[in-house]
This record gives sequence, structure tokens and C-alpha cells, in this order.
Amino acid sequence: MLVRLFASVLGAPFSDTASSVAPPAKGRALVPQAQQEALPPIIDAHNPRFKQTWGDKPMNLVGLEHPVLDHFASLHTELNIFMWGDSTMKRQFYLLRGLTGGLSTETAPSFQIAVSMPDEKLGANAAVCPDVSVSIHKATFGNATISLTLAVCETGATSIAEVPALLEVLQQKPYELTLPAGSLLYIGGAGVHHLHYDDKTDAELREIGALPRGWLTMKPLLEAFEENTKFGLAKLQEQYPKAKLGYFNTHTIAEETFFIPSGARARAVACASRDSEVCFSGVNVSPEERDSFRDTLLSRHGTDVMAKRERAVLKDPSLKWTVVDGHKISRDAGSTQSPDGVHYFEPTMMQEIEAALTVLRRDRRP
Repeated sequence: MLVRLFASVLGAPFSDTASSVAPPAKGRALVPQAQQEALPPIIDAHNPRFKQTWGDKPMNLVGLEHPVLDHFASLHTELNIFMWGDSTMKRQFYLLRGLTGGLSTETAPSFQIAVSMPDEKLGANAAVCPDVSVSIHKATFGNATISLTLAVCETGATSIAEVPALLEVLQQKPYELTLPAGSLLYIGGAGVHHLHYDDKTDAELREIGALPRGWLTMKPLLEAFEENTKFGLAKLQEQYPKAKLGYFNTHTIAEETFFIPSGARARAVACASRDSEVCFSGVNVSPEERDSFRDTLLSRHGTDVMAKRERAVLKDPSLKWTVVDGHKISRDAGSTQSPDGVHYFEPTMMQEIEAALTVLRRDRRP
């Protein structure tokens, strides 16, 4: 599935194979080890179709158009970007890294950092990532220098409410990252990781290496999604008042190519068409919760609903974030551009990167 614009000043050098664990931010209890071991991975980089399609193959950079990136390359300037999210953000990081002289293939993270929900928010949950993988890329690109920092989780749900505390940790030793004025915070809501599978498909999911993310497990995070998202976004813009702010919303799922068991696919189609008999067959959902169950099922309809919820949050006049509309970009690209139904080919990701860089360029001189 996630990137932050930092002027990354590191207290010690890191390589792609270096590994360390940061202390948690003060007042933040880590997810217990027992819960960490029980975390249910979502179907993305763990499924066979992802491995067959993407694997360790370099991305295809030929023919990609990147006018905004080329504009920055012509300037004597420093670009600092912090990226946060899931595998959809991670793949954008690899593409941007490849375009600026680094590897476009998947590499081991620079280090892992423990994360947890703020005490005043939703607290520990079996579906929440206990730590995130952090990757760093620095390069000279034309006349510009670029510093990218990616914090991503693919095995569980991530909440933007976790990001402010994570950035506090990253600015401490041994990392000592800085976030100068004009940096871009490119934050993904990871909405797909909040959607649930129904328990009826447990056996099929285990066969392909994924554990179920049931309705009862995901329900607390789904109910608190708006509150947690607004909390994190408001805190970030308060802590970094001179940063550029880009919010990457939830990708459209292309159900025609989505690697999901046939039973779950049939349920997703039925729920979207409001065929209640098939939609709720074999699951125990009270009548008053049926709309919520339907709207948060892992499906195209579920991603449409998540994107709508995200847009509603961003309409709050107190929030100053610009939407990088990955949902519309991926929907317009269509299923032929997504062999696994969740991740999209390089031209689609390039549109997303260009939209994010446009946020960075805004009001920038010259």
C-alpha cells in the first residue's frame, strides 16, 4: 500500500539494509507483543497476484511525463517530502525514487519505528500496526536536491492520528530529521486498510496467506475514522504551520481484477446492489448496522464510501489540506491499469505524484 517531505538531516547514516527501533514518544504505550503477533495482514503485497505482477521487477519509467518534477529540477532548490500511508503510497515512493536516480524496485526499509494511537484517541486495537517501516532517499536531481522520507505499514490499519507522535520520534536522536518551512507533508488515509472482510471467507483467505479482518475487529476503527483523521491532520498543521499539506485519499478498488476469494466477491457485488439476501448471508449483523456493514466491506463500493467520508472531513474549514485525488485518478484509469485491483501501473501513479508535487509548487518562488 504509503510519504513525508523532510529536509532529512540524519544524525547517523542509514542504508537500505540498516535496521533499528526507535523509542516510542512519551506517553504512548506500544501495542502489546501478543497483539502484534496476531495482527491480520490485508491482501496487498502478500498475495500471489501482487508477487506475480510486481515482484522485484524495476518499474517502467519510459515515456512517463513529469512536468512539475522537471520544473523543480530546473531550479536551485531543495525538495523535502514526507510520505505516510500504505502500499499505494509506498509504490509512489519507489517510482519517485526511481525518477530521481535511485532504485525503483522494492528494498528493505532503512529502519522500523514503533507507533501507537494517542492516549486520547482510539487506543490499541488488534488491527492497528505496531510499527511502521521508514525508508529514506536523498539525491541531486538536475539543479535541485531532493529528500524523501516514507513511513508505511502494509500489514494492518494505520491512522493519521499516529503521525504527529511519529514525527516527534523521528526528530529525536538517532534520527534527527528536520522539517523546514516549505516541506511537503503527503499523507495517505489508507482507507482500504480500514475496510473489513466477512468471517465466512476465513479459510479461503488463509490459503493465500492472509488472515481475515472481520467486521467486529474493524468496526471501532471505522466508527472513529473521521475523528482520528481530523485529529491527526489538525495536529500536523498546528505543529508544522509552514509546511505544504497534501492528503492522498483512498484508491478505487477495481473489482474486475481484484484478487479476492469468489465468495467475498459475490458478497461485495450483492452488498453494492443492495441484494440483502446474499449480502448478509451467513453473517450476524443487526438490522440497524446493516448499512454500515455494507458501506465498509472491502469492495469498490467500500472504497467509494471511504473516499466520500475523507472528502467530508477535508471540507472542515479549520483544515488546510489539499486533496490529491487518488480515488478519482485510479477510477478514471480503470481496471485494465490495475492487474491486482488495488495497485495501479506507473502512468497512474505518475499522475498522483504530479498532483502531490503541484501542492508543493504552490506559492513557491520562483
